Formats: sequence, C-alpha cells, structure tokens
Amino acid sequence: MLMVHCQLKISVLGNQSGKKVQMGSETDQRAIMMSLMLHTNAKQLIKAQNY
Repeated sequence: MLMVHCQLKISVLGNQSGKKVQMGSETDQRAIMMSLMLHTNAKQLIKAQNY
C-alpha cells in the first residue's frame, strides 16, 4: 500500500455551475483531497483498462 502525505490549503472551489464554494474546515479539505486522489487513480486504471 502506498501512503501519500499531502498538505494543501484549499480556500475556494467552484461547483459545476461555476459558482464559488467556500470550504472552511480541515476535514472538508481532507475529504476533497481524498476524492481527487481516488478520481485520479480511477482515471489511470480505466485508461490502462485495469479494472
């Protein structure tokens, strides 16, 4: 298992409509980072047809 430590401060995001969404708590920021990493991982697996 690969463990990655990533520290990123996310203060403003945009939703699908382009409206700004404020993310305040550290828990929210961690959840966003996790989902982005999982999304990237899934895209790579699909591209490699390894699913």
